[in-house]
Amino acid sequence: MRHAWRRFQACGNDNFDLGFYVRVVWGMANGDRVNSIVGAPDLGLHMMPAMVLFVPLAWILPIPGTLLAAQAMAIGGVAPLLYRLGRRVTGAGWVGLALAAAWCLHPSVLQAGCREFHPGSLALPAIVAALDALHARRTLEGAVLLLVATTTREDVALVAAAAGLAVALDADRRWAGLGVAAAGLAWFLGYVLLLQPSFLPGSGSMEAHFSGWGHDAGGVMAHMASHPVEVMSRMLGARDLAYVSLLLASVAFLPVLAPRWSIAALPAIAINVVSSFRAATSLESHYVTLALPGL
Repeated sequence: MRHAWRRFQACGNDNFDLGFYVRVVWGMANGDRVNSIVGAPDLGLHMMPAMVLFVPLAWILPIPGTLLAAQAMAIGGVAPLLYRLGRRVTGAGWVGLALAAAWCLHPSVLQAGCREFHPGSLALPAIVAALDALHARRTLEGAVLLLVATTTREDVALVAAAAGLAVALDADRRWAGLGVAAAGLAWFLGYVLLLQPSFLPGSGSMEAHFSGWGHDAGGVMAHMASHPVEVMSRMLGARDLAYVSLLLASVAFLPVLAPRWSIAALPAIAINVVSSFRAATSLESHYVTLALPGL
């Protein structure tokens, strides 16, 4: 966090993410939801109702430092949760420590914690706690935690939906799992298909990630459905296959031991490999962090 704050103070940020979300919180606090950085309402970029929690703090504290501090606490808060998970599953404390250390040292986690701000990072403790609860068959607790996580950004709802599918593999929890999956998918599709198109900027991240495929999520999905060969060729490219291999290697191939719960990582990985934005398939980018809890 200190590194990220000093970078901000020195005007050394190399993209506008922190500035964008500072403007989001400032706009919420001052009743101005048209983000001047992108020239459109912030609802055109992401659905992030959890950001309203920063409004009271924005009246008394510097917004950049507040966001960076919250992100640092969220990322750091995952380590004890992973320790608890590892110790519960294996009965060995050293396994929990190894998981916590691996989290803290992962390139994506280090990058997310010392550079910009991304609201999806705030969801990480809730996602890990939810997966722990679901694995321990505390289904209702897990579902509530996933609901909390989805308030940070709409794409977290895809993680929740995938986690629901993992739960549905248990015969006695099939309908509960499918219910969670349906709720997560409905949240995501409801936003990107019904709400977001009315507020999209003239150009933005959609074009950066899915160049030539459409201006909004509906157009991108329609293109993918009508051009499956193009989609598969992009997903199976050498760069994307190398990315997946390196991603698995970065977590010591642990998903091989429990592939079922790795389902929760698939949405983030799929979006990254389909994206034409090169940073999406870098282990040092924040795009990886939402996949890590499942892996």
